[in-house]
Amino acid sequence: MKTTAYAALMLAFCLLQATWLNALKIFSVKPDILLITMIIAALNFKPGKALGFSVYAGVLKDILSPFPVGLHTLLFPLWSFFIIALSKKIVVDSTLLYSVLAAIIVILQSIGARMTLAFLGEDMPSGIFLRIMILGALYTALAMPIVWKLLKPLIEYRDAEDTIL
Repeated sequence: MKTTAYAALMLAFCLLQATWLNALKIFSVKPDILLITMIIAALNFKPGKALGFSVYAGVLKDILSPFPVGLHTLLFPLWSFFIIALSKKIVVDSTLLYSVLAAIIVILQSIGARMTLAFLGEDMPSGIFLRIMILGALYTALAMPIVWKLLKPLIEYRDAEDTIL
């Protein structure tokens, strides 16, 4: 799949996350579709393109986020690098492993955001933080198979120079 098509899909998922997914919120938490697309890119594209997609997803997420500007742009490539390194050590080839990986990354993302907010002097009650972290991880892990099912045919139909599969 061409990189421009995947970038367009990431933009479409960004718009979906900002609009229609608001109707699916549970306790003000919705699945992080941009994080899912970043994870799928990190597992299926060459490292250079995967890092590019993670920066792109981070910028899109920062546009929609109330967090300090640049937080997701810095953290998404970090998670992408972590996923690329992890995928060299173990084979991540099942939807269940994709979902577990998504949940772990959401938890790490929440901790990173909480630490950044604490560093900037903004306090968030621990109960709210834990609720957002746990529900966000579960909700994103449950959404991962759906997004993967949508993107899998497009990733399998790819250009040889774009992906690692």
